[in-house]
Amino acid sequence: MRKFLKHLSLIIIAGLICYLLFDFGDYCSSVGLIFIIPFLVILFIINVVLLSIYNEHKNEKNKSDRNRVTKLYFLCTIGAILLFFLIRYLYHHSYDVIWIGESQENYRVSLTLLEDNHFELKYRGNHGKCVKKGKYENKGNYIFLKRKDLIENYDVKLDSIYFFNKDKSELIPQNKNSRTLPFDASK
Repeated sequence: MRKFLKHLSLIIIAGLICYLLFDFGDYCSSVGLIFIIPFLVILFIINVVLLSIYNEHKNEKNKSDRNRVTKLYFLCTIGAILLFFLIRYLYHHSYDVIWIGESQENYRVSLTLLEDNHFELKYRGNHGKCVKKGKYENKGNYIFLKRKDLIENYDVKLDSIYFFNKDKSELIPQNKNSRTLPFDASK
């Protein structure tokens, strides 16, 4: 139990880094991450070094154990960091983009349709961005957005049904009563 408590800080810091960098659902990121992530990585490395020094002094009588534990800490740290970034890279490049468009109403809002019937609605602000994700259904030239809360509670007016024009350069909203403007394809 004591060994687990010594290493609990490593687990907590690594968990915080993963929480801040992985984006499986809706998320917002800001400029502050530029400062927070390096600070946590440096804190993680300092923690590994301190635990290595502690183990070195604890096991002074048995040098082979000391060298083995020190090498294990450094190899595990480097391996975990490399594995983390590999998984993040593979996750972000796992699906192809079918269509990307910007809102005519607000140039900071864009809609991305992915090949696995998921969409991403991105809002870019001055100091960060927010991404909302959901599913859509494609029937012919119609796109049905399956997430109703985005239609009601977002900075740009959205419709739940859109129509592709002939050359697929615009997504045109089908609700005639709303004043929602189309999304233009990004070039």
